Amino acid sequence: MVGCTHTRHLPEGKTLHQTTLIDFQSDAPIKDKSDLKEQLYNLSRPKPNAKFLGIGKVKLWIYHRTRNAKKGLGEWLRRNLGEPPVLIDSTLLERSKQVMALKLQKKGYFHQSVEYETITKNKSTAVTYNVSVEKPYRLDSIFLPVDTATNPIAKVIHKIRFGSYLHPTDQFDADVLQQERSRITQYLRNNGYYDFSSDFIHYELDSSKVNRSIKVHLKVKQASNGSHTPYRIGKVFVYTQHNPKDTLFNYPDTTFVEGYYFILPSTKKFKPHAIAEHILLKQGRLYAQNDYQNTINRLFSLGVFKFVTIGFSKDTLKGNQLNTYIRLVPSVRQGFTANVEVNNQTANAFGGSGTGGLLGLALGGTYQNKNTFKGAEALNLNLYYGQTFNINRSPNTPKDNINEFSGEVVLSLPKFLAPKRFHPKVSDQNRPTTNIRLGFGRVESTDQFTITSYNLAFGYTWREQKMLSRNQHLHTFSPLSVSSVNITNTTTQFENYLQQNPRQSVTFQPRIIVGPIYAYSFTNQDLNRRRDFEVFRGSIELAGAGLSNIEQLLRLANISDSLKIFGIDYAQFARFEADFRKYQMVTPKSELVSRIATGVVIPYGNSEAVPFVKRFSIGGPNSLRAFQLGRLGPGTTNLNLDTSSVKAFRRGDIRIEANIEYRFPIWKYLKGAVFIDAGNVWTLREENETEGGLLTFKDFWRSLGLGTGVGSRLDFGYFVLRLDFGYRLRDPRQPQGERWVADRNIVTWQFGIGYPF
Repeated sequence: MVGCTHTRHLPEGKTLHQTTLIDFQSDAPIKDKSDLKEQLYNLSRPKPNAKFLGIGKVKLWIYHRTRNAKKGLGEWLRRNLGEPPVLIDSTLLERSKQVMALKLQKKGYFHQSVEYETITKNKSTAVTYNVSVEKPYRLDSIFLPVDTATNPIAKVIHKIRFGSYLHPTDQFDADVLQQERSRITQYLRNNGYYDFSSDFIHYELDSSKVNRSIKVHLKVKQASNGSHTPYRIGKVFVYTQHNPKDTLFNYPDTTFVEGYYFILPSTKKFKPHAIAEHILLKQGRLYAQNDYQNTINRLFSLGVFKFVTIGFSKDTLKGNQLNTYIRLVPSVRQGFTANVEVNNQTANAFGGSGTGGLLGLALGGTYQNKNTFKGAEALNLNLYYGQTFNINRSPNTPKDNINEFSGEVVLSLPKFLAPKRFHPKVSDQNRPTTNIRLGFGRVESTDQFTITSYNLAFGYTWREQKMLSRNQHLHTFSPLSVSSVNITNTTTQFENYLQQNPRQSVTFQPRIIVGPIYAYSFTNQDLNRRRDFEVFRGSIELAGAGLSNIEQLLRLANISDSLKIFGIDYAQFARFEADFRKYQMVTPKSELVSRIATGVVIPYGNSEAVPFVKRFSIGGPNSLRAFQLGRLGPGTTNLNLDTSSVKAFRRGDIRIEANIEYRFPIWKYLKGAVFIDAGNVWTLREENETEGGLLTFKDFWRSLGLGTGVGSRLDFGYFVLRLDFGYRLRDPRQPQGERWVADRNIVTWQFGIGYPF
């Protein structure tokens, strides 16, 4: 019926372009056959009408259903959601055949043929391109320029020949020849040859039809002035407050700092030393394209310049020197941003109510000063206030709201604030930062307690990334991190809960957390091309490391029996987290994302248990979406952990979680998703109040929570609104034999900002 709808209203003599197929015929194996087939398909024109989820041509159906609408909803649907029928065009088919043949020649298939055939039925036409290829041509020998004694370029090419992309017996590929030109050009431009381009490199090919081989002669053209000359950097002029309308004479002051000439206006916004640290183009050094690009990247990353341009001029007196002009246009120094968050469970909620239905509203604001002390220091002041309330609470029950307020001051310095011998390796195109953080937080659970926290951290952030590489490594190391958590205003019900659950009581005792934290992340995402990529994030926190030794010294000196900080005991634990994600591009606009996240926290020394804020919880909008945050686990702990008078604290020492999500476009900014989530948290020791929470690797899968669902996203690029509906499949909190709950139709909605992972 749908098929008839697609073709019923076509013009007389026209047929719908139903499908395009590529059929290979060859007497020899075809290298990367599936990839080559995809390349040929992408060259074909026209493309059939798009299918929705690979099932039906919904856009075409909408177009036909609303074809006569002149206004109103029908006209809007046709214009925004509809797609006109793609008709067979023999001219485009012929053109596609020629383009495919040319592509095959570039891949070494010099003896090939491409023909197409069409099969028409009920005014729908299927197109099949029959591609016949013979054995491809291969590289025989690669000859490099021989005049190394008189030609410096030829000498360089011989020097770097072992990194060549061209190898004898490889299948001929024109794209690989171009990659080799680019490789040689890049090396030369990074070793002084400012004027050199890939146009100076060309190939002479000598093919043999008998054995289907090609001899490659790499040639270098002479420069217009007779020879290629390496250049060195001459004088470097830096305009820190450049105005494109000004000339050199509008700058009254010139200061020579660290080998650079700073051209300064009367009102100085920047300290020259702070800028000089991030310039890699130094007088007397050979010109390098990488230094040029990395200088731009580092100056931009300071966040204080709107435009960064670097120009060169050849010194008329010294023909092999480049005078350099760095022009910096300052950006707005100060700014303020505000954001509103709506969520059905705030990220810091401590458990949930028995009836669910928690709704969160929050307001956040950030003040930023990008150049606090005229050295590109960034000062951020962050404020946050949120409130969570139970929309399903009956009028006769006590309020169980959660109010949260937090503030943080962050000062980032664009350098390592440490002796130089301790500086780690940093990529030239990225700047290191030293970060100083001071924060305060207060969370008030009206029916349980109030939590007050303070934190102070001093640490470093740096990146590693090689030029032209997709692999990015980000390191964050805080050698000093201090935080404290204190609980006050506890209710009678909560006090009774702690008395009945002594293990939980230990985790809520006041503690000072002191220790180093290291975090590492990796990604190979290509920002310029849509392709598969991976992301890894991991962290290590060693709380109380070394403090027990200080405590032992105090005892030996009879100063104190125990070490306390501000009169509070310190915590000792080791916390490890790892998160791996893989993004696979299924179609040009859809992707399959998978994630595995794990974590473990282990108490040691003077700590019997880990502070509850450092233990793991699971569920919520960014985790198992079929369960509310903190409502699952540990292990198979049953529902009796929740009472009408106090919320449960379902936290564990171990977390294992896996997620798979398929994301696809629906219409413009509207995206859809289908997902499956699994995981839970467990304890390392048997706890009476969480019976069944202990992790046993033999059958831990029996205590996994499992859910599936669908979601929608409004993706504006810089901002994403998300609504997910999680359908519960397996609930380990239920009695044995009753944990598969798909027949109960339990649906949990999750509202969030941004993608879940």
